[in-house]
Amino acid sequence: MLVNDTRYRSYTFQAIALLLLIAAFAYLINNLFENLEAAGLDISYRFLNEPAGYDINQRPIGYNSQSEHLRASVVGILNTLIVAFLGCITATIIGVTAGVLRLSNNWIVKKLMAVYVEAFRNVPVLIWILIIFYVMVAALPGPRAFRGEPPQASMLLDSIAFTNRGVYIPKPVWGAGSGIVIAVFLLSIIGVIAYRKYTTSLLYSTGKLLPRGWPSLAILFVPAVLAFFVLGQPITLDYPVLKGFNFQGGLQVRGSLIALWFALAVYTGAFIAENVRAGIQAISKGQTEAAASLGLRKGWIMNLVVLPQALRVIIPPLISHYLNLTKNSSLAIAVGYMDITGTLGGITLNQTGRAIEAISLLMLFYLMISLSISAIMNIYNSTVKLKERWADMPSDIPFAFVRKEQLPQLPPPAREQGAVKWIRENLFSGPVNSLLTVLSVMAIYYLVMAVWPWLFNGIWHTQSLRECQDILQGRTGACFSVLTQRWYQLLYGFSYPGDQYWRPNLAFLLLGAAAAPVMFTELPRKMLLFTAVYPFIAFYLIWGGTIWSPIFALSGFVAGYFVYARFVAQSFAGAVGGAILAAIVVWTLGGYITNVIAPVEPVLQAIPSRDLGGFMLNFMLGVTCVSLALPLGIVLALGRQSTLPFIKLICVVFIEFIRGVPLITLLFVANVMLSYFFPPNSTVDLFLRVVIMITMFAAAYIAEVIRGGLAALPRGQYEAADSLGLDYPQAMRLIILPQALKISIPGIVNVAVGLFKDTTLVSVISMFDLVGMIRGPILAQQEWNGVYWELFLFASVLFFIVCYSISQYSQWLERKLATDRQ
Repeated sequence: MLVNDTRYRSYTFQAIALLLLIAAFAYLINNLFENLEAAGLDISYRFLNEPAGYDINQRPIGYNSQSEHLRASVVGILNTLIVAFLGCITATIIGVTAGVLRLSNNWIVKKLMAVYVEAFRNVPVLIWILIIFYVMVAALPGPRAFRGEPPQASMLLDSIAFTNRGVYIPKPVWGAGSGIVIAVFLLSIIGVIAYRKYTTSLLYSTGKLLPRGWPSLAILFVPAVLAFFVLGQPITLDYPVLKGFNFQGGLQVRGSLIALWFALAVYTGAFIAENVRAGIQAISKGQTEAAASLGLRKGWIMNLVVLPQALRVIIPPLISHYLNLTKNSSLAIAVGYMDITGTLGGITLNQTGRAIEAISLLMLFYLMISLSISAIMNIYNSTVKLKERWADMPSDIPFAFVRKEQLPQLPPPAREQGAVKWIRENLFSGPVNSLLTVLSVMAIYYLVMAVWPWLFNGIWHTQSLRECQDILQGRTGACFSVLTQRWYQLLYGFSYPGDQYWRPNLAFLLLGAAAAPVMFTELPRKMLLFTAVYPFIAFYLIWGGTIWSPIFALSGFVAGYFVYARFVAQSFAGAVGGAILAAIVVWTLGGYITNVIAPVEPVLQAIPSRDLGGFMLNFMLGVTCVSLALPLGIVLALGRQSTLPFIKLICVVFIEFIRGVPLITLLFVANVMLSYFFPPNSTVDLFLRVVIMITMFAAAYIAEVIRGGLAALPRGQYEAADSLGLDYPQAMRLIILPQALKISIPGIVNVAVGLFKDTTLVSVISMFDLVGMIRGPILAQQEWNGVYWELFLFASVLFFIVCYSISQYSQWLERKLATDRQ
């Protein structure tokens, strides 16, 4: 057989893969056209030239409701780019600042930054967006508060108004000659860059240290200011003025834009802070000591020595964070900000019914943005690489002086002992450190004074928000009664039968027993048998119905395993194909048999997927999708490392395409588009469609993590497998994959944490998970309309407990694996 002939084996595998791919595409495309024909639709992009018929609240260019859908999409694209640009800049500033402060000598500042990082990293970004949006709506005054004598609210500098509708700022009016002023300012920026490069090169060549602060400011502002006055002040400002019920004039930055911008910035900034901290800590202490011995100040040491070397570690993950922020901007739809997802993927799609066309354009846009950001950042990454100069140094330079005798030890001074020393070194070691301590204590004090009465005066046993307000009588206090009254909806949704709650609870307890042998290798390996059977037990417990469905599903896997074990010694490809065929046969026969022998009244009540909800839905999606994504990610990683060009191309295209598209777009695909690719007249459950898309999304990221683990293995491991006479499947199963997975486990756990947080996005497609329950059935009830903080605090605590526990396990596992490698 050609499969067993080493000369033609690679061509045979690629030919088989090509035929399978063509068959799969033909099957899907055939289903697509049959479903479109049945629905009376075709594929056409003419709808882009039709009038949109809807308004957009934030318009960077001219637009009205009579404009075309194409122009509405352009407005959405510009709004997306605005959020992405502002978010990346702000997240970088916050992340670098927090990362540097995490290494501060000030104990309070360091702990505060650690709390910030852990709080934002372990709570879903959607929850932060909603919290910040509702904070702005509830805390900021309305426009009418700026009216009256005296007014309840006042404008900042008589020109900026912060309201619950947004922020009103002066709008620049460009007159004749304004272009020259802008051009002078841009040239000044180039001049600042050139001057700073000149001072750096002068320091490296001669050791002469020129000031950089005030000359840079002078170069930046003096020419532009002179041009501004010489040309007769061509740029003026149009100030917002309160007229009627709202502000007129100026420029309105809507609250939805600010909430989205700030939430994405502080969320992504927490991840950037950890990368900055890791990059700085990767620099050896000798580098800073050598710089200090040259007489450089701390600021110069950070700018000239530490950061240039740390950028090599910071830039690669920073690219991923910029990409994630850009993709997370698609959550603008949750707060009513009209980005490209809200226009093309939202109202335009709903009005025209062009799901395939709209979503394909949406995916293409995000893919182009992701590739552009990656290309730009990779170019910048190549420019910050340090050039090694070791080979150019003379070999006769003495590098160190070693003392031959030890100096006698002296008793430490009194101020260098005990609590006094700790306080002086960690809180008041200098003017800047002392100022940070005072500011941190003040921030903690005001935060505690604001939050403590709200928590301490909380009400737990009322039937509505109005009863809470009557008991508080104007005092500050939380209405935690919504949690005691609606806890079952928050955990299980509003449709899952109350008398069946024991079933998901039991499935959750059994999950611990199933996951234990995977997480802790010290446990007996025989426990993995229960791990293999657990998915079928959990399915039967949660969904119920006839028990024969999970039995035949398990039987298919068992049959496939026996066929694989029987023929793997003769042919790996034949064994895999036979296993798949055996499983399909068992599942097909099992489906017919189940329909015949299924009892009319099953032991466990059948519960449809649409009745699943609350935190239970988030947990089920997280566990299911991670479990399915791991083997798929391994296959993709091996395929991307393959020497077969066609196999490698398929895996690369799949991984890069899926990683370049936001998850929320893939969820739209699952909601409105994926059903077109299934056989006509078939009803595919929405839960299954969502699982398919989230699994594909997670598998692409896991594949990259495992690919890194494979690349970390030395070439000698592959050569050792070849020297033992092992073929490719045996080498991968026995030698390569165990080591690669061991290295990749912390990264896989991090992907699992991110995926679990992203399960909240299903609320955008009207699935009632925890966030969907809060925003939908609970807040829609008159009794609890207006209770935001208590519900979002509860959701944040649940996600924080799970995600923080998983991240701590990941760190423990990483330390354990590092110890094993010593």
